[in-house]
Amino acid sequence: MTTSLADPQSFQNSLDRDQQALQRAGLRPLPAVSDPPPLHLVAPEGQLQVHTAPYRGSFASVLSQAMRAAGLGSRVLISQFLKGGVQQGPAGRVQLCGGLVWLRPEVPLCLSSPGHPGGAEAVAEVWSICRQHLIQGDLDQLVLDELGLAVAFGYLDEADVIAALEQRPASMDSSHGVAPRFLMLKCDRWITEQAGQGMIEPFQSGLVRHLEPEQKLRPVLSFGCSSYGYDLRLSPQEFLIFRHVPGTVMNPKRFNPANLEPTPLHEDEDGRYFILPAHSYGLGVALEKLRVPPNITVICLGKSTYARLGIIVNTTPAEASWEGHLTLEFSNSSGADCRIYADEGICQLLFFEGDPCSTTYSDRQGKYQHQPERVTLAKV
Repeated sequence: MTTSLADPQSFQNSLDRDQQALQRAGLRPLPAVSDPPPLHLVAPEGQLQVHTAPYRGSFASVLSQAMRAAGLGSRVLISQFLKGGVQQGPAGRVQLCGGLVWLRPEVPLCLSSPGHPGGAEAVAEVWSICRQHLIQGDLDQLVLDELGLAVAFGYLDEADVIAALEQRPASMDSSHGVAPRFLMLKCDRWITEQAGQGMIEPFQSGLVRHLEPEQKLRPVLSFGCSSYGYDLRLSPQEFLIFRHVPGTVMNPKRFNPANLEPTPLHEDEDGRYFILPAHSYGLGVALEKLRVPPNITVICLGKSTYARLGIIVNTTPAEASWEGHLTLEFSNSSGADCRIYADEGICQLLFFEGDPCSTTYSDRQGKYQHQPERVTLAKV
């Protein structure tokens, strides 16, 4: 509230004198303008933030943001689903910065794997409190730390988590570590389960680094199932290198097979290999056959060992319900010839789950469907 120290009568007399001066000058005052209604550009909307990282321990930035919000008067709840400790649980929650509450499960240690005794009950108890706050909307910000891992470890039901997040009030901010379905990267357990249904043939359940692992003899470029992917091998069947045909220009609509020439398969004590010349481009084919599920997209990336030699593997997608042997594209950006080993790891596959699409690659009879264990050339 504000007040004025001026005499009201003196202020009115001043206004009258101003009006009289305007009239003598032949001017008239402008008509009064009513205050316009307040402008509402958008309705207030809560913020749903998804924080992901390739490692555990990236929580500091989320925590600092939550503490800043609590210091400014917001009601904030931080729930860490996999971080236990002494005297934790709902009874041992900690209050900081006035409006910030910190909640952890009632387990004596951190949950780093599925099936820990008492872990499911303790995590469910924390989630029950969070779910209640989500539905009631009595918080300004809710931080759900490592919620994605809690789902992946089987401590929480994914459908229940997503349903609760979708019911949150528009005014509540939510920060958590679970990605929506269309961003879900699949792990080794899922890959192994799907391989049992024919997704990858032949399938290696673990990552192979030596052909004689007990003695650590006969090292190979790793292949097989990794934490969140699968390393494919290069087939020894065929490897083609681009060459220039004088007087011609390559045309993807009318590709000339004469622009490619086969390179022989060599062998010595290190294994079987092709040679990709310096500053050249080649095509190979994967040894394993893929059958991609209808709600999965696969991304093919290069291996770090080859990348350090200047060998670049082109990023190749395999769409929903695609089947066959992937044709792989290699570029030797270095100034030296390089061996490309057959029957050993050549690239890594990442599997991303999405909502079911209306038309799969198989439904539309894609042109690269059912590729054999041979290089498939460009076609339209």
